Amino acid sequence: MPQLLVPEWPSDKRLYPGSLLSLDCFDRPSVTEEDRKRSRMLVVDRLRKDSKVQLGNLEEWLATLRTTVGVEELNQANLPRAAQLLNKTNQMNLSTRRMSEVDFDAWAREKSRRAWTFRVSDKFGDSGLTGILSVEIDGSRARIIDFVLSCRVMGRKIEEAMLHVAIDWARSAGIQEVRANYSQTPKNKPCYDFFQKSGLSCRAGNMFFWDAAQAYPLNGAIRLVRDDDCTSRKRQLR
Repeated sequence: MPQLLVPEWPSDKRLYPGSLLSLDCFDRPSVTEEDRKRSRMLVVDRLRKDSKVQLGNLEEWLATLRTTVGVEELNQANLPRAAQLLNKTNQMNLSTRRMSEVDFDAWAREKSRRAWTFRVSDKFGDSGLTGILSVEIDGSRARIIDFVLSCRVMGRKIEEAMLHVAIDWARSAGIQEVRANYSQTPKNKPCYDFFQKSGLSCRAGNMFFWDAAQAYPLNGAIRLVRDDDCTSRKRQLR
């Protein structure tokens, strides 16, 4: 079992504390606010799922949640959690690329790129920063590079809200077409299934397109809040 670590302990029990402290398998580069609130979020999620079972109808259930999605550009405050989400999310992950905080920040700083984070809350509580979206501009086209969403909030129309943000921004920037290239992995089929049903056109099986002349609808169950005034960097495309 290569996933299982079995430390070799010294014969002298007095050396156990030092040996334990020398292990790096418990190290974590940073502890995010979501990490601290995880236990409470799990309790709230059970209440949310119970309400779904009781109500039965999906659309009615979504309408009762009063979901708010907060959109914020990538910045130094949300970067640690964004990088954590980027590196550990497998199911709703378009490209499944992995990057360190430093590399992701440097990548997003290029003038032809934009990155946003998404925070989700509803009447039951705050789910925290659970989504990442990034795009790269190539002439009159914009390509979605990262489309990442925590499994905790999948299937609640957050995915559509993320596409709405990407396409709405592209339209305001004069982009003619938005595309997304799905990179298949053993675990990210839920992402492919979503894009198949998203309304985007599909070519060659894994390329999805949207004509930016048309607005992408935002589901009425979602309240979108943009935090543009609080971003750490504001960039204009040349």
